[in-house]
Order: sequence, then C-alpha cells, then structure tokens
Amino acid sequence: MTFPASERLFSLDVLRGLDMMLLTVVGPLVCAAQKGWNCFPDWFMRQFNHGWECFTLWDIIMPLFIFMCGAAMPLALERRLKKGGGARAVACGGSVGAWRTRPGPLDDA
Repeated sequence: MTFPASERLFSLDVLRGLDMMLLTVVGPLVCAAQKGWNCFPDWFMRQFNHGWECFTLWDIIMPLFIFMCGAAMPLALERRLKKGGGARAVACGGSVGAWRTRPGPLDDA
C-alpha cells in the first residue's frame, strides 16, 4: 500500500507532537510517580513545579505552541491561495458562500 506524498511539514508535526506529549503525558505521569514513589531528584521535579522564581521546562510549552502556530500560518495561507481562493476565502476560512452571496471589495475580479 502506498500513501501520497504529504504536503505537511514533518518537523513541525514532530515538534507539535512532542509538545503535546510533554503537556498531557509526561508531566502528569512524572508528578504522579513522584507523589506515589518519590523516585525523582528535587532538581528534576523543579522542572515541573510552576513557581515564579525561575524559568523551567514547564514554562516552554505555551511559547512553543505559539511559535508552531506562527510557523504553520504562512504554509497554510500559501496552500489555500494555491487552491484558488481569493483574499476573502483566505480571511474567512473558505466559508464565504455560507453567509454572503454578493461580491465584496476583497473578492477577486
């Protein structure tokens, strides 16, 4: 079975997956294991404790996600423009016909 070549950026998908794994799986599992068995050193557990005195591993999750959204936006806009959508289709997510029937100033001539 062969799959068509994907137009997605693989490295961005990997980074998104690692970010989500850290947020939803690694953090809660590490905290639960520490609570039950006290098996990690203090310096490691400080990476998952969201205090206000320093920058930790946990503090990079949201900025990393915002960075990924910004990196993906030009790729998504380029793909939408290649499909033939005008400025209005790009701005409205392609759902122009659902709410407007007459042409506006952003429609292509």
